[in-house]
Amino acid sequence: MKRDLIFLDFESTGVETETARIVQIGAIKYKVDGTVEEKDVLVNPECEIPFEASEVHGITNEMVSDKPTFKQISVSFRSWLQGCDFAHYNGDSYDLPLLNAELVRSGLEPIDWEFNSVDVLKLYRQMH
Repeated sequence: MKRDLIFLDFESTGVETETARIVQIGAIKYKVDGTVEEKDVLVNPECEIPFEASEVHGITNEMVSDKPTFKQISVSFRSWLQGCDFAHYNGDSYDLPLLNAELVRSGLEPIDWEFNSVDVLKLYRQMH
């Protein structure tokens, strides 16, 4: 491993990456030095979480009403991600575009470094 690797998953308000908002960040960073850092953060999306989304991930409006917004944590979260590679399930199609949309809404640059991306869903589809 030449770079830290982050396993990343978001729960959100919907399936459209340009309009959905993150309601939970789940991430584990495996660092080159062998240490591990984890994030499990509920996020206030600043909008109502549709019932259909809550049925999928179990996160309700009440659970996030007093949590920080993505904009409030965006600088530190982007810094934590900086320079890392990514692993995820359907992240190439969903999680990474959603992350970039949230970063831009927060006034930050989207992910702009070259990174390796391992999308387990793509691997699964190739195998089956």
